Amino acid sequence: MLLIICLWFLKFRVIAMFMYKTNFIDLEKILKTDIDFLEKIRAISGTIKSILKADRCTIFIHDPKTHTFWSAYIEGISYLELPDNSGIVHDIFEKNQAQVINNVQGNEEYNNTVEENTGYFIHSMIAAPLINKRKEPIGVIQIINKLDDKPYFNQDDEEVVTKILHHINDYTECLSGR
Repeated sequence: MLLIICLWFLKFRVIAMFMYKTNFIDLEKILKTDIDFLEKIRAISGTIKSILKADRCTIFIHDPKTHTFWSAYIEGISYLELPDNSGIVHDIFEKNQAQVINNVQGNEEYNNTVEENTGYFIHSMIAAPLINKRKEPIGVIQIINKLDDKPYFNQDDEEVVTKILHHINDYTECLSGR
């Protein structure tokens, strides 16, 4: 019985890795084309959501002149600007490190502005810094609400996000103007 369980788990991991590589190869092809930059951002969001089975993805870029994070891509609303001195986005940006947050409501850094404006409830997320070539943070990506039968993200999911972001930082760096 244990052997069957181990084989099933191994099969699941192989299928997951194939899906990851297939989606990632498609993303790389899109990013190398001459399509509109917003379309590239949508492709990044869509690929990450597909691989991780997440509901939404938001990309914030830091503007040091206005001391805000502005939404380069956000689903459900047209635009959002957050102060750069508090909240989960600020925390991830300052620490320059990805984080799985499976009890968003209980997180002391959580700012429920989006919920208040849209009614969209955030349960879980992975938040990770977008970095430039000098390894400095320029923004934050949030992958929101796992849609799998287990509604929480895990360390494997965080590792996938980190790997994808490592490969696409050239494309996201253009947003910051740095």
